[in-house]
Amino acid sequence: MEKLETFLESLSDHELAKFAGYRYDDFLGNSREKIIRETQKRNFDKAQLVELFNTPFDKQSEKETCPQCGSDKLFIETDYDVRAKRYYRTVEVAIDTKRCQICNYNPLKRKPKNLIDRIRITFKKKGNERIKRITKWNFWN
Repeated sequence: MEKLETFLESLSDHELAKFAGYRYDDFLGNSREKIIRETQKRNFDKAQLVELFNTPFDKQSEKETCPQCGSDKLFIETDYDVRAKRYYRTVEVAIDTKRCQICNYNPLKRKPKNLIDRIRITFKKKGNERIKRITKWNFWN
């Protein structure tokens, strides 16, 4: 639990408001209390949190930012998948994607809303999610 407190203390006021707005419902009792305590420690009321949440982040650097909230606090998330190969062999594949620490959004894992979005993702050539995902192949004998 100390990790959450340390993380909350490291956030700016604007990042804390966005974090509370996007992620508060994802946490359980004790963690929710820690988020509330941190906002109270900084003397925020609900109106200030809503105002900061609705204000977009200033883009000061050339870092990659989250398309949902605009934060530059991204981390690499690794998923593992087992895929079949020829001659009854399997291959373990590690797929690295970026996830936002503030709003927990991973644009490469979002589900398409309708058939047109699915087709667009499938046939898009430039800037496609398929191209952006880093795949590592681990062959096991």
